[in-house]
Amino acid sequence: MNKERIVCQVEECIYNTQKLCSAESIEVKSSGNMVVGTSAGTRCGTFEYKEGTHLKD
Repeated sequence: MNKERIVCQVEECIYNTQKLCSAESIEVKSSGNMVVGTSAGTRCGTFEYKEGTHLKD
């Protein structure tokens, strides 16, 4: 897998480097009810907040 080609649109992620994922590996998980029929039913399990971008609860 060529990780330089994994596009990332999540500006708050520490692995987003000029809209490309710089993580050593990625983990994609189902989101919510474990039923995945579209990309909306998935999420990146590798995501980590970039310092200063996480909103306080």
